[in-house]
Amino acid sequence: MIHEHGDKCGRLLANLLRQRKTQLYIPKIKNAQQQIRHLPDQIATEFQRYYQDLYHLRKEAQDDQRHKKTADIRQYLNSANMPDITGAEKDVLEAPITPEEHQES
Repeated sequence: MIHEHGDKCGRLLANLLRQRKTQLYIPKIKNAQQQIRHLPDQIATEFQRYYQDLYHLRKEAQDDQRHKKTADIRQYLNSANMPDITGAEKDVLEAPITPEEHQES
């Protein structure tokens, strides 16, 4: 449908892009202290804090706390039904990036 208009960006494409932007927009979030954040930089900071706290196992944490967090992460990953990769896929992923692949990106 879009290709019928050639290289011109028509109303259809503009509307599709506007709809997509609206779907991805996060107008506000609530942080750990139950405060609502509206500004984009504050929202980004809260997301950063959340994921840092989620994945960061602090050195000062007790060993049993670290083991519990590690066990919780493993339990989640095991229940997520993520497919396993084959040995060949693993080899491709672990191989150095070639100049051709770098140029393609």
